[in-house]
Amino acid sequence: MNKLILYVAIAAAMVVAVCALVVLLNDEQGSQSKHQETDDSGVLTLTVDGKALDVEWEQNASVRTLKALARGVVDVRGVRYGDFEQVAEIGSTLPRSDSVMTSEPGDIFLYMGNKIVLFYGSNEYSYTPLGKITGMSQEDLEDLLGKRSVQITLTVV
Repeated sequence: MNKLILYVAIAAAMVVAVCALVVLLNDEQGSQSKHQETDDSGVLTLTVDGKALDVEWEQNASVRTLKALARGVVDVRGVRYGDFEQVAEIGSTLPRSDSVMTSEPGDIFLYMGNKIVLFYGSNEYSYTPLGKITGMSQEDLEDLLGKRSVQITLTVV
């Protein structure tokens, strides 16, 4: 009987220890991801087919999360859609605050929470704004983004 009580006590202690370890590991992972989402050091950069673009980024949760992802480099293939935009799946879902808006050339939007859209034309749909490409004419944007596909790279420097 004493051995049974000892075995039960040891098993209970092991269960408590494993549960405490799981809680500790989850807390550590949560604090690391929270730190990544709130770490504003560095500059989020965008290149298309190797060309660095000037961007005025929005100050919102979507951009902060995208910036955290870009610390590991987001390198995706954009595909022309509707002769007015390049659309690329970013491989993660970002926070979104969609509203119906009309895009302008140079706008960068989040679509469906997991796609980045770079506009060289105009469209009206429900998006979350991410930023705006600056310093390029509509013709320059059409030349850069009007191809069948482009390589889109986001990094933090």
